[in-house]
Amino acid sequence: MAGCNSKRGDEASSFSSSKPVFEINGFTFAIEIPDNWSTIEDADSLNAVAFREQCPDDKTFCANLVVRTMPNDSLLHLDDIANIYRYELESTYAQMEVVAVSDAVIGGLDSKVIDYKLFENQTNLGSTTVFMVKGSTIVGFYFAAENASDGGYLEQRKVFAEMLNSLEL
Repeated sequence: MAGCNSKRGDEASSFSSSKPVFEINGFTFAIEIPDNWSTIEDADSLNAVAFREQCPDDKTFCANLVVRTMPNDSLLHLDDIANIYRYELESTYAQMEVVAVSDAVIGGLDSKVIDYKLFENQTNLGSTTVFMVKGSTIVGFYFAAENASDGGYLEQRKVFAEMLNSLEL
């Protein structure tokens, strides 16, 4: 597969399309990001690939997407992964609410989609996390945006859905 020799988080030169290709710990994927989004350069230190919407400096929170991989040494199923993540969310955030948990097929893989909202740093946020398992790797796509009363999160979530629809594994 062309492009597999890229460093963690670096764009590779080719894949099966013109989309940028990224690699995290041996997991390679291509995803199309909107023109007004950019790759966050310091995400490599997080052992992840991250993208953020370009927004004004005075904006409280900019929509972002973080992609992480984890070994699935215990061979957990998607339901187990989702339950563990929900427990971690509830333990971490005092003001959060799971809105929905659903199944989907994304990039040709069975996936678990968790929608939730939370209040962090005096900002209402909406968030969607998608988990999938490929081989012995758990892949998480963590999307977050402001959850203003004008329905802004739902519009941003559509952008996230478009990104996921472009996903190639």
